[in-house]
Amino acid sequence: MNSLQSYKESADSFMCTLIPESSSSHVEYTPGGLIYKPGGSNLQHATTISFLLLAYANYLERTSQSVNCGNVNVGPYSLRQQAKRQVDYILGDNPLGLSYMVGYSDHYPQRIHHRGSSLPSVKDHPDLIACKEGSIYCNSSNPNPNVHVGAIVGGPSEDDSYEDSRDDFRKSEPATYINAPFVGVLAYFAANPSFSWGKQSSILHINQCLLAFKSRRNVSHPGESKEGGGLVAAELLALDHEESSWLLTKDKELILRCKIPFWL
Repeated sequence: MNSLQSYKESADSFMCTLIPESSSSHVEYTPGGLIYKPGGSNLQHATTISFLLLAYANYLERTSQSVNCGNVNVGPYSLRQQAKRQVDYILGDNPLGLSYMVGYSDHYPQRIHHRGSSLPSVKDHPDLIACKEGSIYCNSSNPNPNVHVGAIVGGPSEDDSYEDSRDDFRKSEPATYINAPFVGVLAYFAANPSFSWGKQSSILHINQCLLAFKSRRNVSHPGESKEGGGLVAAELLALDHEESSWLLTKDKELILRCKIPFWL
């Protein structure tokens, strides 16, 4: 009978396979950064693994542990960051700028493989639509008349491409096993908003905080605008890695006061 330690070792090993920087990483990612496993409904893997990453991160944090992945030591923050990347990708931070959650943002799949979403509303078509009579709507090139808000479709190909077509059900069909783990993932980030910022949603907060903070403190940086009295959000978000490191090491008070995640 296996001891609990053997299960922990297996869990640690699995976490290491998910970290691209780890020497034991073997999970496939798309060029845009989405976890990818060949087969249908790929986002089931991205949402489920994201849930596992957050659950294990909480375990590591509460037990003050980290995972030795050979060439890198992985802690709770790294695991949460990996989960956050998957969330961002699914919700639109991807090469297509497409949210794979229907109804989220202004750009999402319009032709999902879902009978209730693709058939006309009973208000517009009160007569019964028999099973095979729905084919005409399934085969239509028109957008679905009923927006299935919150549904997550199967997702893109390994090259980040996505054709908005009902025929390709492996990519366009939503499923409860895709959405279910994502509920837990979003619940975590909703409860921890400092980890939930995307670049666009951060701009207003960062601008306000920078203006308020830098009006009381002069911070010199080669990239600052003299007229603006410091870095504005758009400039801050455009910082490269070296400049981000400067902010982290030279302006720790700014990072802490504004709660700016340094990975932006």
